[in-house]
Amino acid sequence: MKVDMSPEAVSNRLKTMEQLWELSVNLMQAREISETALLSEKSLAKDWNTPRENKAWSHLADVSPIK
Repeated sequence: MKVDMSPEAVSNRLKTMEQLWELSVNLMQAREISETALLSEKSLAKDWNTPRENKAWSHLADVSPIK
């Protein structure tokens, strides 16, 4: 599988990750977690919580979220 590593593609992925980060923070801060969020977590974890994904994003481990 070939991955587009052009500056534009990487920038777009980082923007998506920032949006996902903000969404996760908002979900954690919500007083009540909706049933949809609970069901989505398990589904997303299947694809995202893998060694392959961890390796793919490991270069961002030391990067702090944009504030």
